[in-house]
Amino acid sequence: MSNPAIDTDFQIATYAAGIGGLATLRSLGVPNPRPVWVPAVDAADLGDNSVRWLGAPVVMWRWGFVSQTARDVLKTFCPGAGARVYVVTPTTENLGGVPNAPKTYLSQMIWVKPSAPENPQAGRRLEFQILFRQMVVQP
Repeated sequence: MSNPAIDTDFQIATYAAGIGGLATLRSLGVPNPRPVWVPAVDAADLGDNSVRWLGAPVVMWRWGFVSQTARDVLKTFCPGAGARVYVVTPTTENLGGVPNAPKTYLSQMIWVKPSAPENPQAGRRLEFQILFRQMVVQP
């Protein structure tokens, strides 16, 4: 199975820049994250014993650590606690024979509060993560 953290060109753009403004994380000097993609917020059991997904997909981009420079670059896309952005991220879907097929979404980027404060002397943040929710697939 391919490794989406290596094989995918993760991309991001501000809402104002639109899809045409998508830039790869690599071109921004940010290493690719380890994505955790979930197809919906919840699931509901139905009366016929089937299950239906509820809500939009969610993805968490995770890094073991990011440098202060990479963190600052990501902060330009989400200067506050949250911002609307376009992202290209892998999914868990197999589309046209492509495992972990990437899709483009308009989403709400959430700056996740760190579990421990950043160590300013190290110049990096450990266990860094960004949440994308309210994801709407784009054509």
